[in-house]
Amino acid sequence: MKALSIIVLIIIFPLFFLAIFGLSLKFTVQNKNFIKKELKSQEAYNKINRNLPEIVSLFPENKEGGGVAQVFTNVALGNILKEALTPQILEENTELLLDGKQASENQQKRFSDSIMKIVEAKYNTLPVCSPNQDTSEMTCRPAGVSFEQLQSQLPADSVLHITNADGEFKITQMTDKEASDASQDPQASQPQNNSSLSLLSMIGKLTYILPVILFFIILFLARGFAGNWRGMGKIFGIFLAVLSTLSLLVSLLLSLFNKNLASLIAGFANGLPKLKNDLILPMVQDIFSKISSMEMKISVALIVFGIIMIVGSWVLNKFVFKKRDVTKIETEK
Repeated sequence: MKALSIIVLIIIFPLFFLAIFGLSLKFTVQNKNFIKKELKSQEAYNKINRNLPEIVSLFPENKEGGGVAQVFTNVALGNILKEALTPQILEENTELLLDGKQASENQQKRFSDSIMKIVEAKYNTLPVCSPNQDTSEMTCRPAGVSFEQLQSQLPADSVLHITNADGEFKITQMTDKEASDASQDPQASQPQNNSSLSLLSMIGKLTYILPVILFFIILFLARGFAGNWRGMGKIFGIFLAVLSTLSLLVSLLLSLFNKNLASLIAGFANGLPKLKNDLILPMVQDIFSKISSMEMKISVALIVFGIIMIVGSWVLNKFVFKKRDVTKIETEK
C-alpha cells in the first residue's frame, strides 16, 4: 500500500500543480477588481487614448469609387476618436462592462456626447444639399443649418439614427421607438456560443472542485501509507508539503520564461508597435509576474499548512494519544 500511495502521489502531481495554477488565476485575471487595478496601474486608458490613431490605422479604408463616398479617412477618424473617447469615458465604460452594470444618466450622457462629436464632425464634411434635394436621409447638409440647429429642430420624441451602409453615411430622423427597433438585431437575444460558455463555466467550477477532490485523494493515500488513523495526519502533512514544494519549484522555473512568453503573446499586436511597447507588452509581463507570484504564495501557504499538520500530529501522538494509551493500560491492570 505504501508503494501504491507513492506511485499515485506522483501521478496526481500535475493535477496538484494545475489546481494551484487555477486558484492563482481566480485570484488574478479572473478577478474583476484585479483587472481594474491592473488597468489603472498601467495607465491603460491614457495609453489607449494616446494611441487611438495607430489603432484606427489598422482599419481598411473605403477608397472612393463606384459612387460610394469614403466616410472618414483613418487619420481623421483617429483624431476624432482621440478627442471623443477620453480616458475617463474609456475607464467608466470598461468598469461598467466588468461589473455587468448599466451606465448612470450622467455616464450615458458623457458617452453619447462623445459619440455625437464624431457624428458632428462627419455632418460638417457632408456636401451642401442642392435645391429640392430629399434630405430625409441626410447624405447632404441643408444649406445654412449647423449641427446644433439640426438637433434643436428635432421633435422631443425624435432622435438622429446614424447608419453606415456600404460606406455611405446616413442620418435619419426617427422616434425613440423606431430607433430602438432599428438597432435591434433579431439574433441578439438568442444565446450565442453556448458550448463555449458551458465550457468556461465548467472550467470555472473545476477551479474549486479539483482542489477538494485532490484533498480527499491525498487524505486517502496518507491513511493507506500510515496504516492507521493516528499516523495519517503526519503523513498527510508530509505529502502536502512535498507536493507544494515541488509546485513551488516548478513555479520558480516557469517564471524564468515569463518575459519570453509575454513577448510571444504580445506578438498579436505587432501591427501596433507603439501600443504594444507602451501598454500591451508591459501589462502582459506584469500579469504573468503576478500570476507566478500568486502561485508561489499559494504553494508556500500549503507548505506551511503541511508543516503544521506534521507538528500537530506529532504533538497529539506524543502528549495526548500516548498519555491516553498509558492511562488505559494502567486502568486495565
